Amino acid sequence: MIKIGNTQYCRLLLEYAFFGYAIQHDKDMLLKVLKDAKEIFNITFETYGVEHLDLLPPPMESNKIGRWVSCNYIGEFIWKVRDGGRISRAELSRGICSGNNLAKIENGSVVGNVYYMEVLMQRLGRHINHYFTTFPRLKDFNEKQIRDEVNTLLVIKHFDKAKELLQQLKDSGFCKRSINKQFILHAEATMIEKKRGENKLKYLNALYEALSITLPDFDEKNIANYRLSYYEIVIINQLANYYVESGDPKEQNRGRKIYKCLLETMDKHIVDEDEKKRMYSAVLYNYSRALGSKKSTKTAMKLVYKGKKFCLKHKRFIMMTRFILNQACNMQDLGQKQESVPFHAMAFYGSAMFAKYGLAEDADIIRNHVKEHFGIEFDHPLGYSSLSTGVPMLIGDMSSWEDSEIYSFLQ
Repeated sequence: MIKIGNTQYCRLLLEYAFFGYAIQHDKDMLLKVLKDAKEIFNITFETYGVEHLDLLPPPMESNKIGRWVSCNYIGEFIWKVRDGGRISRAELSRGICSGNNLAKIENGSVVGNVYYMEVLMQRLGRHINHYFTTFPRLKDFNEKQIRDEVNTLLVIKHFDKAKELLQQLKDSGFCKRSINKQFILHAEATMIEKKRGENKLKYLNALYEALSITLPDFDEKNIANYRLSYYEIVIINQLANYYVESGDPKEQNRGRKIYKCLLETMDKHIVDEDEKKRMYSAVLYNYSRALGSKKSTKTAMKLVYKGKKFCLKHKRFIMMTRFILNQACNMQDLGQKQESVPFHAMAFYGSAMFAKYGLAEDADIIRNHVKEHFGIEFDHPLGYSSLSTGVPMLIGDMSSWEDSEIYSFLQ
């Protein structure tokens, strides 16, 4: 960029590299960027003291997975894990398939459909890819690809295309299975919520309808005792957020209790960390944010530190950016105004980097907040008019992401 005379763009890339490494807690690299910017490119930029923070490196432990058992087929594995955990067939199969069908899967007399197997494994706290990596039918594989694309489209708010693909799934007979019907209902509920001006009660009822497919007797006071599938966790997370955002103090407290119970059941029942990481950081973030809004700041900060450690270990850098923002706001509430500035800066530049992935609004809010309360005006990214369209893409193609990363935004 320097060679072709575009110093401004080079400076922007160096800024993003600096703050990107800060978010990853890679202090060696952020200091190298700072040094190279000055010595090689003769470029300086405002760092807001980020280089002086005590950025501990990410933990190096490997992801934990549940114990392996000797078995000849996945049904036998399900039986051994279920029996070893003293989980009844009725509890495991509730809303998914009949107890008789589960018995046939376990004894090998039938090959379970991939959608059944996926949710059964999730309720056992396992990530299916560790145990079952092939799909019995090409049709199932293709439908799953469409399902994952719908998840992506919902995040980037391409509702017309998402609606078109949902109709394609309906026409294919995808909805004949109850768990697939739950996905359709949940996707439709999400589109209601994301469209401005829609009836909020309609959205709430749509979430409960989707949840009732697999949990017809759902009791939010008993959440901590449920073994939940991925989409059940997603839906309950959205229910909690609905109540927290309601503006009614009683409903807000209800939402906070749901978050607390949801974290408890995830800690209690999810064995494989690859399964846990799909929604854990999102629920942690939402709960910490809800506590912060209640001014339970010290408790919220404990969750923030827990969330940051989790995100660093599992490289969930989008959610890491949001935890940093939460930390900055809590520090400000605790009277640590000046100390919060570097965290506000990291949150702004991180949100700008991930603008096209759901954080454009965060970046705008942070920039305006810091200007109002600190008198600091963060640099506009190059070509900035709306961060959702103006930021260079530095983090790869969204199509390669897991749907777990995407659903971090569906709060």
